Amino acid sequence: VEVVLVEMETILVHFGTWIRAANANLKAMRKVGIKLDILACIAPHITQPDTALELFRQLVILSNSLKKSDTVIKVLAISKLLMVHIEKDKVKDVVVDLVPFFGKMTNRKERQELGQIFENAAVSDPSLELTARICVELNSFDRKRMEEPDFERRMAVFKKVRDELKKGGGLAELELTAVIYNCSYYLKYEADSSLKSNALEALVNVAKLLQKVSEEKPMLAKKLVDKVCLGLIRTGLKAKEDGVRVDFLSFLQALVQHCGQASPRLRDLAGLQDPDPDLDFFENMRHVQLHRRGRAMARLARRLQEEPGLLKRPNLSQVVLPLATVYLLTDRKSVV
Repeated sequence: VEVVLVEMETILVHFGTWIRAANANLKAMRKVGIKLDILACIAPHITQPDTALELFRQLVILSNSLKKSDTVIKVLAISKLLMVHIEKDKVKDVVVDLVPFFGKMTNRKERQELGQIFENAAVSDPSLELTARICVELNSFDRKRMEEPDFERRMAVFKKVRDELKKGGGLAELELTAVIYNCSYYLKYEADSSLKSNALEALVNVAKLLQKVSEEKPMLAKKLVDKVCLGLIRTGLKAKEDGVRVDFLSFLQALVQHCGQASPRLRDLAGLQDPDPDLDFFENMRHVQLHRRGRAMARLARRLQEEPGLLKRPNLSQVVLPLATVYLLTDRKSVV
């Protein structure tokens, strides 16, 4: 190690160049795993804040392109070590880009390593403590039964989030984003019904809070709705499992009901609501009886013919079309 430390500056220049080259053309890179193993060995000795920050940012970009889970875990493990050396005033800026990873990383070890990055970030910047707690606890597993989620820790965080959301304005932007991405992951991948129902309840409470946010900070509310919530809903509505689609439709319905003024997209969809539950598009499309969904689609088709401007193109292509095509492209038994 002492020999390596003497040449640390030259080695870091090499790795910096290699990571940038990998980000530019990952397919041309060879022995990525071996180089990451070497970088993991010297990462604890990279104490210069600017160097740690630059490598961290480049590794985040690299992790977006990697497909093998083992390689992604190595990148996250290195990033975790670098985080402790990043200056406090820059920590929050770099972890903002990591929160969306909780919406797409499905490997248990990846999610836990990602949570540890947030734990280290919270040590440097205490304002990230609740964000770190949300990300770590919602991905915790039982210490004795390693294959089972730690229900006690997860439920405790759900209660904490529920209490904060009901207070109104109790969560910062990054904390809200962490809740949305983690709970959306639960809707898509979690097998336990109690955890899924708690996640959906949390998202409904987020929708209620966004109503207040839209009154005080309209641009922030619009950003969270358009960039975060609707993007996740668009993906969820394309899921193969009917239960997943229904849960994301419930989240969308809550957004339309409670914070319709936050985004033009939501105001556009408000026209699909009706005081009569039998005529409400969202209620019928969530109904367990398929003929209720069919009638709702038929009514919408008639309305679209009679009122061509009823829905804008983004809502037609990203909400209505996925809901309609799933019944055209999927065997009937798999959508029940």
